[in-house]
Amino acid sequence: MTGESSFHDEEFFNGIYTADRIISGSTKTTKFRGADAREWMTFLRSSGVIELLATWRAEDRQKKAPGGAKAKIDDLAILTVVMMLLSEQSMIFVREMGRVFEHRLDDEARRELGIAHLYDNDKPNDWYFLAWRAMHRIIDLWDAWPAPRRLLTHEERSSLDALRDKNIERRAHERSMTFTNTLLEATAQNLPRAVRRQRLALSVDQTVLRAPSQKNRWPRENGVEQPMFIAGTDQEQPKYAMELEADLYPIDKGEKERVFSKHTKEDGKASVKQARSRWLLAYTANLIIDVNEDPSGDPTEAPQLIRGASLTTPNKGIGFHTVELVKNIQERGYDIARLSSDLGYSAGLTMEDFHRPMRELGVGLVFDYNRANQTGVRGQVGGAKLVEGGQFCPGTPKRLLDATVRRNNKEIDNVEWSQQIDERDAYRLHKKEGPDANGNVKMRCPALGPSATVECPLRQLDKRASPDKERRQVLQGNVPKQKDKVCCQTSITVRPEDGEKMNQMLPYGSKEWSKTYRRDRNSIESFNAFIKTGPERIADSSARRLRGLAAQQFLLAMLATAANIRKIVTFLAAKHRAPKDRDRRVAKGLTPTPARRTRRRDAEGMSNYRADYVRPELSPFPTSGPADDPPPRT
Repeated sequence: MTGESSFHDEEFFNGIYTADRIISGSTKTTKFRGADAREWMTFLRSSGVIELLATWRAEDRQKKAPGGAKAKIDDLAILTVVMMLLSEQSMIFVREMGRVFEHRLDDEARRELGIAHLYDNDKPNDWYFLAWRAMHRIIDLWDAWPAPRRLLTHEERSSLDALRDKNIERRAHERSMTFTNTLLEATAQNLPRAVRRQRLALSVDQTVLRAPSQKNRWPRENGVEQPMFIAGTDQEQPKYAMELEADLYPIDKGEKERVFSKHTKEDGKASVKQARSRWLLAYTANLIIDVNEDPSGDPTEAPQLIRGASLTTPNKGIGFHTVELVKNIQERGYDIARLSSDLGYSAGLTMEDFHRPMRELGVGLVFDYNRANQTGVRGQVGGAKLVEGGQFCPGTPKRLLDATVRRNNKEIDNVEWSQQIDERDAYRLHKKEGPDANGNVKMRCPALGPSATVECPLRQLDKRASPDKERRQVLQGNVPKQKDKVCCQTSITVRPEDGEKMNQMLPYGSKEWSKTYRRDRNSIESFNAFIKTGPERIADSSARRLRGLAAQQFLLAMLATAANIRKIVTFLAAKHRAPKDRDRRVAKGLTPTPARRTRRRDAEGMSNYRADYVRPELSPFPTSGPADDPPPRT
């Protein structure tokens, strides 16, 4: 219209409102150079992930006729742009990718990415859709859960569920894990040789990723939704959902029941109600990080990195994902010293899904026990008591066998418990030989052999045993009335299946176990906070604006890779500054390194975050002092 200013008039581009910012619609206008593109292209090529994607695409195209135009943006170009965005701690939104392609690449970078020949116009959606299609060509390689990207009715969801194939889903999970772990391994290979480790101690945990949409399904029984009906009619209440592979996860991990409105068909009235606000629709990320093999070692000697990651539906396939991740780490040539886990793995998973596969892989476990049903005596083998992963003399005092049970019941404190665990260790059976080809181990009574740790009325002390050594005594009253194999034979055979779910590599409750388990768990909880609250913001669904499990798996892979790179950069920066910091402290007459300080809350006992804390019963009124009634009102 005559008299109106054109958008391209210079009056729009004054001060901070530059032409680049106005035209791109973003305040981020710094150009990525050709050197930036080459750096990330080299990283991606050396990782092997580009060849991996090409192999999968060729597999999927078998017995299919070739067709379609060549992609304008290939796998290498889109992944390079994603890594450049992550390097500047930007969100990896498709809109941001499109802006990079259109506005933020210099001529050299465009040539490196192979897009210099593409059009350059004022239609940002053209670049948006090019980026969207390039990214989804990658995601589609493991998308076993295709669905329209909109709210779906119950009928539509049921139709999609009927099309799901377990074998295809399993292959999809394997591909997404391989893609993720290939990138993670590339970050580890970029560490200086001096700090690379071939032997890894690992810790595993799950972290919750809120789904972008919180519209959830009806409650399900045996995988089938149970819709509700409008009272007094046969009309089903409409309910829409989008994130079909996400599921409800309690905000409070102690929440057990998730029935929000259980109804009877006779009257249609709800008999059970629960606040939906106490649950969120989520995916769960399985993260395995490396930790110090020596729990007393310096944690700053090498950066702790994510060594394996995957994404799945809450409470589905936890054992499968953990085992596959550990296998993948071993296939990369690493020796695994141990794997630490919390109760969700040790108590929540079956032997067949977790404990046995780990044993078959030769991976030692370190974990805690469920207080309700895993502590104390839990069976016997050849007369020996099975207690918390160990085999003990049947003459062990009952107070020692039940030490953990009594600690859990607050009958003894942590100090007494630790002392009794140390005392109980003398009654532990000794390894005589093994394991053999079948994993069987010969164990003998602790009163036998030159290294006997107890003296028993049923056994004669070995002539080679030192008579001056202090040993525990098996009291006559504790000697079993009916002698079993362990009291009669020179050894008993302990099979891998004996107490399999309870077995772990360190004596439970020992100082070594306590230090190792605490350090490993603290390390992975710290890393969870690092990746949740840092620039990656993996717990924030607004930072992961893609729909569906496969797309979220892609985002987790890229964000976990970025977190590893950030860890490595922080570590190398600290190493670079260390000599200067040391010289500065020495010049001031201080020690070369600062002394480690105990936090005031721990030094003065201000924290309740400890295992032996007992919450006091509170009252709004004091129980001491004058108990007279208050004077009457006048």
